[in-house]
Amino acid sequence: MKKILPLIIALVALSSNAQQLTVFYKEKRVPAKSKKKNSMYMGRVELSEMALPENDPDSLYVEARRSFDSIRKKMEEYKKYDFVLEDIPEYRFTTVLRIDKNRSLYYPQEKVQNDTISKQVTTSSGEVIKKFIINFYNSEIVYKDLDRMNKTSAIRAYVFDFRRRSFLIEEAIIKPNWVLTKDRKKIGKYVCYKATLQKQDTLIEAWYTKMIDKNEGPMGYWGLPGLILELKEGKKHVEFDRISYLSDSIPIIPPSEGDKVSRQEFIDLPSKLFFEDN
Repeated sequence: MKKILPLIIALVALSSNAQQLTVFYKEKRVPAKSKKKNSMYMGRVELSEMALPENDPDSLYVEARRSFDSIRKKMEEYKKYDFVLEDIPEYRFTTVLRIDKNRSLYYPQEKVQNDTISKQVTTSSGEVIKKFIINFYNSEIVYKDLDRMNKTSAIRAYVFDFRRRSFLIEEAIIKPNWVLTKDRKKIGKYVCYKATLQKQDTLIEAWYTKMIDKNEGPMGYWGLPGLILELKEGKKHVEFDRISYLSDSIPIIPPSEGDKVSRQEFIDLPSKLFFEDN
């Protein structure tokens, strides 16, 4: 009996490793800097009183004065109907990490939608004033192959690209230089340990568990002696939700749709698109 018990444990461990692991996370989303727009842009109008004399016989000047007076009255009326929109509340967004041996795929569970709050009022003259706030979010799918040490990311950069194009980045990866600490806490039933990683000007904080022997994590992060269950990157905060095992593995393949660019080209895109659109 004593000889059979270790064999059973080994078989269970082997069976667990053969299964495809799916981890669900909840990403805490705090609305980014919002953009406000009006249905009509009332710009600053400057017309010289000398250029529009009150009794000028030229009908062109008379018409121009009428237009100027009309715009000035509208601007005064619009001030009476100024209103403030409520902020978009923070919420939890589900993301998924699928792991099969040394390959993984991280993606949003639902199609990413940009949140919008709008409001409109009708003035006494019958004109409609509309304001809306849009909360833009990037959508990213990350595929990693640790055997080949490469990564493919498909990114929709809503924040600066209103055309909603997808950009495809293929790049080599190196093992992150994590700093392990003795800090520990429980996330669900799992004992977790804290690790940090300096990424340019941002300090990444991760909580990983040795109880799950996978060196993977959300948002493309990896390289710790266990599965990352919680991760903070600036304002981004991803928390563990649940785990499921699949006996029948689903193929994990890299994303293929999008304009191929390098990482540096993607970083330079905001300024490039600004000049294209202006």
